[in-house]
Amino acid sequence: MKVSKHDLKAEQTSSLLHSAAAAADGGVMAILRHSARHYPQQPEQEAFMTLTEEGKSFASDLGAALAREMKPRLFSSFITRCIETAYLVATGYAMTHGLFPAPPAVGRELTPFYLNDIPAAVARQQQVGHDTYLRMWLDGKLPVAEIEAPEASARAIARFMTGVLDDLPPGEIGIGITHDWNIFPVKEFLLHQPHEQAGQIGYLEAVVLFRQAGELFLQGICGDKVRYEP
Repeated sequence: MKVSKHDLKAEQTSSLLHSAAAAADGGVMAILRHSARHYPQQPEQEAFMTLTEEGKSFASDLGAALAREMKPRLFSSFITRCIETAYLVATGYAMTHGLFPAPPAVGRELTPFYLNDIPAAVARQQQVGHDTYLRMWLDGKLPVAEIEAPEASARAIARFMTGVLDDLPPGEIGIGITHDWNIFPVKEFLLHQPHEQAGQIGYLEAVVLFRQAGELFLQGICGDKVRYEP
C-alpha cells in the first residue's frame, strides 16, 4: 500500500530540524517515528516487522536532506524497523556529505519501556480497540502494573533527550528513532497537543528539543515551541 502525504511527515520534519538548528544556541535533539513499515498478521510478529521498500527510501532521503553541519548522532529503539530507519538516515547523510555518523546506539527510552505486562496490554487493547486503549492510557486509567503512567513516561523521554542534547559536540544533531506511542505522551503532556486535535503521528514525524536564551524548548511539526522545565 502506497503511503499518502498525510501518513508521511518527512518534509515537515526536515523543515523543523533545520529551523530548530538555526534558532538554537547549540545543538538540537529530535525524536522521530520510524519510517513506513509492514504490518503483521499475528500480534507476536509485531517486533519483527521491517520497513517497506518505500519506507527505506524515505529514511535515506531524510538523511540526505540534512545539512552538512547537522551530522546525525543516532539512537533507536531495539525494534527492527527503528534500527533500519536509523541506519538508513545515517547512510543518506553519509552518501550526500562524505561524513560517516557513528553506528546508532539503542536508547531505552526509545523502546516500549513503558509496557510492564505486554500480554495484559495486548489482550486489553484487542478487547477495547487501539484508539480507546491509547486514550485510557493517556487519561491515566490503566494500571501501572500493565503500563507506566503516561506523564512519567513523557518526562523520562524528555530527560533522555536532554542528556543527549547536553552531550552533543558542535556540528552534530541528535536523532532518536522511536515509536508513535513514545511520541503521543510527549505531545499530550509537554506540548499540550492531544492526538485527537493534532492528528495521528505520521511516519518520520519529529519532536525536537533545543536551547534558546538559556531555556529549553520542545517543538513539534505544528504549533509553537513550548518551554520545557525538567
